[in-house]
This record gives sequence, structure tokens and C-alpha cells, in this order.
Amino acid sequence: MSVLKSKEFTIDGLSGSYVLAMDDLFRVVGVYKDGNILNPAFDEWTDAVLSDESKVIRATYKGVAGESMSLVEPEVSSEFYNTESKKIENREQAQALIGSSVVQRSPLYAERPSFASPGAVRYSRSAATSTMAYPIDINVSQDHLKISRYVYKRTRINQSGPDDTSAGTSAADLKGTLILPMPKVSDSNGAEWGESDLNVFGVFGASVFKGAMDAVGDAQFGGLRDVLGGIFNGQNLKEITTNVPGGAKILGSLAASSALKVAGISVAPDELLARATGSIANPNAELLFQGPVLRDFGFSFLMIARSKPEGDMIRKIIKFLKEGAAPKYSDQALLGTPDIFRLRYSSKKLNFFHDMALRTITVDYAPDGYWAAYDDSQPIACVMNLQFTEIKPVYDKDHRKTAADSVGF
Repeated sequence: MSVLKSKEFTIDGLSGSYVLAMDDLFRVVGVYKDGNILNPAFDEWTDAVLSDESKVIRATYKGVAGESMSLVEPEVSSEFYNTESKKIENREQAQALIGSSVVQRSPLYAERPSFASPGAVRYSRSAATSTMAYPIDINVSQDHLKISRYVYKRTRINQSGPDDTSAGTSAADLKGTLILPMPKVSDSNGAEWGESDLNVFGVFGASVFKGAMDAVGDAQFGGLRDVLGGIFNGQNLKEITTNVPGGAKILGSLAASSALKVAGISVAPDELLARATGSIANPNAELLFQGPVLRDFGFSFLMIARSKPEGDMIRKIIKFLKEGAAPKYSDQALLGTPDIFRLRYSSKKLNFFHDMALRTITVDYAPDGYWAAYDDSQPIACVMNLQFTEIKPVYDKDHRKTAADSVGF
């Protein structure tokens, strides 16, 4: 006997949400209340089956309004109850091992009529640029994460500017869109800074170099070579040792260290200076800007197959992301760049993203440490971990071009 499950509905005068299980003749063989199977021996089972709301639901599926609906034999409903009770008990045991985050709405892994609440995502299973979603009945009027996959394109050598993009712009370059529930949200911004040391000779050389750059700025190219070539000529060294306190001692330690190297003895100038005077050369340490950093974002999603269509969707999502993260084979000589991903939160109060590379996708098909699957080997649950890295830095201009009430990038 094949069984068709109705959509959820409420009954006037009774609490909770009900679902009917109907046979091929659209007769009720079982009733679920809030995800639990009702015993046909209870009055609530009979009240639900004979309610006006139940008649409307059954007529909707049968396609004949106002026609009386016959009931199945008590033995059939009792057998269905016993069978489904055992299945639900086994499922609950598996869910208890997986964790408390398991969704309880759909107790059976079975085909069912698709229905969507207002705002639920509409997706296509066949279009090349399809929209996929998990859960399959996710309501996009609520906060969510949208991931779009694009072909990687280069139009010039340098594409790291604030307004540059490496995502293809034609309709064919969009490979699909994915809607997922809101993950754990965080972002980190920063720049690369590093320590810089410069002794007195370096400071002097830097000042002379700055003078050379000023000469370039003033278009005095004729004297540039002379300025740079004479940084450490005899006159300049004499000026340092005469006018810079401690300069003679530092120069002496450098000379002594070089002399010892000739004799095969390696001693650092600072060691000689410390032993002789109890001082070392001032490193004039500073923290200097060394460049931007590329931000990393990690997301983790627990996905549970509550129905066969949802199990199919989970596998399609995983394949969609794996394919986009893989390099493109051209021939023995060349490989193409993997696709890139554009991420957006539905909430404008959170951070924005630049285009992303999917560095790794890791799927744990046994998240609780043991294998649990349905009869068709579909895993009951899996955990998908995604590690993205932005393909260009975040600049101050990026923050300024976002909405005034947002947090920027």
C-alpha cells in the first residue's frame, strides 16, 4: 500500500497541527498530531478524521469536492499505526544520538506533496542556473545566507582595486544560487603590520634617501645618482661619528666584527659593543604597515534529511559546491581557475563580503561518530563545513560605499 501524506492543517476546537496519511483511494489510514502518530483507538483520531477540515483536505487531494469519504477498516489503521510507531521510535533513537538540533517536523522519510508557506523559496531542479535551498521549505522572508557561484574571469593584469571583480558578468557565468539558514556570524578586519629595526647608520641612510626622492619630485634627476651613490662616503661617515652621539662606538664595533671575521671568528657587532661598553646599538624599533590581509570565513551547517526530496537536495547542494571549488581541466598544459562565490546575508545590518574562493569543503556524513542512514543509504544527517577566502583586500573605500546604517565589510 502506497501512502500519501497531506500538508499540515489545524482543526477548529482542537489544538495542534494535523497531517493525514491516505491510501490510494484517499482514505485515511493514519493521523499525525505535531509529528506524533495518533492511536486509532483514541477518540481524537476519530474526531480528526471526521472533522470538516479533514474532509476539505482529502477532497483537495482527491480532486472531488463535496464527495463523501469512506474510511478504511480498523485492522488497516491499526496495522499502519503499529508499523509507523516502530519507525518513529527508531528514528527518535537515531536523532537522540545525533543531537538535540534535529528538526522534528517530519517524522517519516517519505515522498510527500510539496507545499510552501508564504515567503518560502521557489527552486528549480533542472535549470542550469537553479536556486537550491536547505531546508527545502525555508522561508526567505527570514534572515538567511545566499551563496551564488560565478565563472572566474580576468579582464586585466591587476584586479585588486576596490571596484574590481573577477566574477563573470553575463547570464551564462552565473552557475547557480544556494539559500541556507543563517550560520554563526562573525567577521574580522585588519592589516599586516611588522616590526622594523634601524640603527643610526640606517636612519642616516634613510634620511639621505628621502632627500633623493625629494630631488626626483623636484625633477632634479641630474643629482640623483650622486646623492644615492654618496650615502656612505667618507665625508658622511665622518659626519655621523662626529655629530651623532655613540656613532663612533657603533662604527668601531662594526669594524672590529669585520676584522674578526677575517680571522675566522664570528662575533656580532652588538656583542662586542655590549662587552666593551655595556650598551647596544639602538634599533629604533617601530611597527610599520606591511600590507593588507585577505579575510577568511568559515561556516558550518548541520543538514538533516526529513524527506526524500530534502535528501536529494542535500546531495545536490554538496555536489554544487564541490564542483565549483574544483580546478577546471583544460589539457595537459593548462588548468582553469575554479569558480568563485558571492556571499550575501539577507540582513543589511551585518558585514558584506568581497567575492570568495572556496578553499575547502568538508562533509562529515557521520557527525556523531557512527553511520546512520535510511533504507536507500541516504545519511540521516551530515555536517558541511565551508572555508572561504576573499580574493581581494578590503579598503577604506569599501566601507564608505556601503549603507550608512550597516557595519560595512
